[in-house]
Amino acid sequence: MGKSSIIVCDSSPLINLAYVDSLHLLTRITTYPEELKIIVPDLVLNEIKDRKTKDQLDDLIKQKKILIYGIDREKHKQRVVSITTKMALEYFTKSRESLVPKHHETEAYVMCFGEELGAEFLLLEEKAAVTIARNELGMSCLSHLDIIEKCVKNNSISKHDALMMITRLIEEKGQKYKNARSLLNRYRG
Repeated sequence: MGKSSIIVCDSSPLINLAYVDSLHLLTRITTYPEELKIIVPDLVLNEIKDRKTKDQLDDLIKQKKILIYGIDREKHKQRVVSITTKMALEYFTKSRESLVPKHHETEAYVMCFGEELGAEFLLLEEKAAVTIARNELGMSCLSHLDIIEKCVKNNSISKHDALMMITRLIEEKGQKYKNARSLLNRYRG
């Protein structure tokens, strides 16, 4: 990572990392954590309702390892409508008559804000959002599994610890994690 690397986060990856008590791993994806800015937009923070995630976020915010930024929603409104419409049309229904899903506005704001800040990464998991961020905006995206893998590669956590986290996610969240099985098998081997 270069100087002043920025990561802008959406709620799902934060919740998934917190689920396995590993939200702190965000601060360990680089060997130079002092050069890392982890940003959680205020509307993402407002979307997080579970106590476990809030507690882990609060700890990192108090340590100034995660920064909360307000997003000027009006400034990005038109772009957000465009992105959410693309998500609805191209990735959900393929119908021009479909409604724009309100629950995907947050991902669109994360993309717009990340683009504005020149973020190195977006912490984003929703498949349609990741596809648009990568293919249309040219942005790099990380999931919570990518964070775990980066931490194994830079020796911030052991393969055994990663194995335990991924196993727990698969056991608790089931089919959603079928793509994590290859990562799981790699750490077993």
